[in-house]
Amino acid sequence: MLNTTILLREKSETVIPVSCTEHGRWSYRSANFEESGHIMSAKLRRIKNASVHENLKAAYNFRSDQGAVWDEIAIQAHINKVNPTTGAIKKDVLEAKKEYLDAFLEHFPTMPNQNGLLVIVNGEVVGLDMVSRAPVFGKLHPKLIKSYVMDALTEKPLMRKEASRVKADAFLNKILQCEEHKFDSVGYGQDYRYEGKKIVGSALVHESTLIHMAFFQITETEKAGRMSSVSRRRAYRTNQ
Repeated sequence: MLNTTILLREKSETVIPVSCTEHGRWSYRSANFEESGHIMSAKLRRIKNASVHENLKAAYNFRSDQGAVWDEIAIQAHINKVNPTTGAIKKDVLEAKKEYLDAFLEHFPTMPNQNGLLVIVNGEVVGLDMVSRAPVFGKLHPKLIKSYVMDALTEKPLMRKEASRVKADAFLNKILQCEEHKFDSVGYGQDYRYEGKKIVGSALVHESTLIHMAFFQITETEKAGRMSSVSRRRAYRTNQ
């Protein structure tokens, strides 16, 4: 999965920063590069977002915490009772839940001119995604829904709570209070990174136009990175 949103320069050769999602596979399955049809769970995206921000501040590169990504994939596989042969969440965990994920799409159709969404699970805001153009969002919408639903399926369900406009507005206000850092993108534009109390985010801006923006609620444990993920993984193994 890509570590950041990229607007490629035309006729260019670009080194794209990515995170591996298949721990243990060291060979190609095909000579062709192709899109998987999946998007990582929102939780994986926010863990990746936080670690990329830390590496940008420390070393000005878009590297993620690869170990934390693999650890979270293993945790999600365990919760969903899937035993991935190579840690391949996109093939094993996501496909195991395909029926449930697809069922949610009919309940969340796109609206006219929609170019973003804010998601609330168990009465709490978990994330927000927005892109510059409605037709582009229309293509991303099914993947984004599945991304957030994947997290909802692995969370313990709570007593039903209505989606709160107050919670949504509070989340948007937290975005405005975030600390902002700006970095050169690997393609066109500037890559902005945001950090606040229990919130992380990023935005790609080119020629004063927002290309893509994503913000997530995040816990202090998730901010801590791989060591906290390793301890959680050990706890799951102990409880098996």
